[in-house]
Parts: sequence; structure tokens; C-alpha cells
Amino acid sequence: MTAEELIEEYEKSKIGEKIYSLVLELCSLVARKYPKDVYNNRSAWGQESFEELSQEVVLKRFIEEGQIHYIFGSPRNLDQIRALITRQIKITLAARREITPVDRLITRVKAHAKSGGLESVIKSKKHIFRANGSGADAVPLNDRQIFECVDLLRSIPVIYTRLDTSRETMIYSPPNLLKALNRIFGHVGAVSEGDLREILKNLLTPWERTILEVDTGEYVKAVDPTAEPQIKEVIRQEARSFVGRLSDEEKVVLVLKSQNISDDSIAETIGVSRPTVAKIKGTVQEKVKSQFLKEIEVDYLDDAVEALIDEIVNQTGSLKI
Repeated sequence: MTAEELIEEYEKSKIGEKIYSLVLELCSLVARKYPKDVYNNRSAWGQESFEELSQEVVLKRFIEEGQIHYIFGSPRNLDQIRALITRQIKITLAARREITPVDRLITRVKAHAKSGGLESVIKSKKHIFRANGSGADAVPLNDRQIFECVDLLRSIPVIYTRLDTSRETMIYSPPNLLKALNRIFGHVGAVSEGDLREILKNLLTPWERTILEVDTGEYVKAVDPTAEPQIKEVIRQEARSFVGRLSDEEKVVLVLKSQNISDDSIAETIGVSRPTVAKIKGTVQEKVKSQFLKEIEVDYLDDAVEALIDEIVNQTGSLKI
């Protein structure tokens, strides 16, 4: 296909078979280089995905924004046309990108570097992070080193963002973010942005529920399926009310023990002794079981735990953890 054929088709029908075919070809070349988890809704790239992307480019970029007229509005050769269409594909892919908790943490790491909390250098177009004055150079980390770094960070308190909610938290307080970075620097010297992303992605796993385990043997009441939406809404309201009655210390202990953070680390975080943490933990666990979960039908225990976790995250987001 030549530039003349494409221009002739544009002048006759704006977007025809030849132009669409070129868009599809370029989508298949460009998109496969983009991580599917971020740019394709976690689905593997394939012919169907390339066709969906092509339609998105044509509808949003070419038609709605009128970019087709810019591409063919001046005399072009084939290489120029391909380059301009490729740019529109990349813009379309960029618009798909979700801003994740890891992205926000990386942005904060770069802000710490600008303010002097650590060093950031660029080598081979890649960001390298290291402690001030260390002069360390980053080498690619293998899987074992990635998980060693993850293990080093597990005792630092984290407030997780639920994967199914739009509410966001800081993940790490500013001091704890620097603490986490310094532990990484102490272990590997320096770390590239890509490896830091891998460490944080592996660290920020979904909530654990060990603190909220209950014996469901006594719950035998059957649930009316037609009442499910109303029941779930009542559960959410009760979770909100219950968490609102907890003290800040109880909320913090509950949320951190849900992550299997040690009592020693929690004691350091909230400024109390380890025995005090153990006492708070026992008290709040009993409250969860006797005041919140006791009246929940067994069919809805998972929903109740999820509602409770969601509300804890919401109400602890403003606490200094």
C-alpha cells in the first residue's frame, strides 16, 4: 500500500479499508510492547485486542478528535503517515493506563529525591535511586533479591488500598517510606525504578484475614436471595458504625494485625509497649466477634469482613501510620 492510495481513500471516504488495515497493522506492532496488565485490562494481547484498540483509535482519535484530518491534511509520504498513526496509537494506550498505588509511591520517591532525602540519577534513560552520598550503582536484581527486599519491608506498617474501591491511602507515611527505601539501599546498595516497582508490587498484596477468623459452626440461618442487596447495605452501615466506635489505637492495631505486622513493630508505631499492643489486640478481636460478626448469617461472613476492612481503610487513611 502506498501513500498515494491512502491519501486517495481519505479524500473519498475519510476512513476506508486501507487506512483501517494500516491502523490495525500498527496496533499489533505497537501494543504488544505494552504490559497487558496495565494497558489491556489484564488480558493477553491478541487479534481481538488489536482490533478493539484499532476501533478505539479510529473512533476516539480519528473521528471524535479529528486527528485523521491532521494526518492527511498535508502532503505526506508513507513513513510520515505511519509515524503519525503510531503516535495516535500510543496516545490512546496512554489514556488506558491506570494510576496504581505503586505509581503514586514512585512519584513520592522521586519527590523525596528532589527534596534531598535520597539521590536519584539517570543512567541509560533509567532512574536509579540510592542513599545520599553512597555512589552505589544499580545492577538488575534477580527474583531472589527482589523477594529478599520484600521480606525486609514486611515489618514496616502499610495501609493498603482495597483493590475494589476508589478510595486511596498514602500506603506509607513519609518517614516509613524513607525507612523502606533505606532498608533496600542497605541490602542492595542502589535500585532501579523498574526493580523498585517489582519490590513494591510484590509487597502490596491483598489483605489477609487471620485476625478476623471466626467459628461459623453456630451460624445456621438460611439467607433469602431476594434480600441480598438490602442485607449487604445493612452490613456496610453496621461496619461503618462499628469502626466509628473504635479508638484510633484499636483501628491501627486491627488494620496492622490484618497484615500480620508483628506486635513489636506495632508498639513502635503507636508508641506503646508490646504488652499493651497484645491487650488492645485481644480486646478489639473480641469486639469484632461479639459486637459485629455475632449477628451475621454465615452466608454473609465474607461480605461482612470485606465491609469491615473497607471501612477500616477508609477511617485509618487519615491516621499517622
